[in-house]
Amino acid sequence: NTKVIFLTSHSNVEYLLESSELKLTSYLLKPIQKAKLLEKIEQAKKEFQNYTTITNTLIEIDEHYSFSFDTMELYYNSKAVTLTYKESAILSMLIKKRNTPVGFDDIIYTVWDDSLGFADKQNLKTMMTGLRKKLPEGVIKNVYGVGYKIIVNS
Repeated sequence: NTKVIFLTSHSNVEYLLESSELKLTSYLLKPIQKAKLLEKIEQAKKEFQNYTTITNTLIEIDEHYSFSFDTMELYYNSKAVTLTYKESAILSMLIKKRNTPVGFDDIIYTVWDDSLGFADKQNLKTMMTGLRKKLPEGVIKNVYGVGYKIIVNS
């Protein structure tokens, strides 16, 4: 939930590219011009208005189901539903991108940290079948040729 405007005297392109991994809103080279700084602050304000951020909170999936980013648990009528570590990670990932497709490969590489090549789409499909049984019918949708998305209320 924090927007960062990087103020620097370094104009080296490689240095700036490395710093971009910090998820900056923008950067300004010193000496700073007041007009440029105000422009970048307006840009940061627009990002807050245009993009949804998720804090560690309870997300309602429907009137009976919710997911807590604090505990990484799924709840049905306020009672915890048992999820495996990977199911919890997948559900978290889908909810963070709610109502937007998440690619098969993105899920596999994030959840399985698949640098050794153990996971594949079949493993993911098996995991999704189990996860779907723990959620209301139709909440997780297949997006043909892309991946999955979750439809939630909030």
